[in-house]
Amino acid sequence: NAPTKRDYAWLSETILRRVEELKRYPGSARVDRAEGKVVVKAVINEDGSIGEVEIFQSSGHPGLDTAAIETLRQAAPFQ
Repeated sequence: NAPTKRDYAWLSETILRRVEELKRYPGSARVDRAEGKVVVKAVINEDGSIGEVEIFQSSGHPGLDTAAIETLRQAAPFQ
């Protein structure tokens, strides 16, 4: 028997929605006029909590990178 493949599309939609609700532009980044895209790699545990988190692609601005991780952690747990 081949293992069944689970569809986790609902989870990515849930995560994106929660992150959009919670994200805030850091004051230090605003002062520096920092802009950029942060790509975060995270493990989501079975209970919906966030496990390992790392910056997959930095924005080039540590304040933005840190804010991205903090926002993801605040968004958890995911149901």
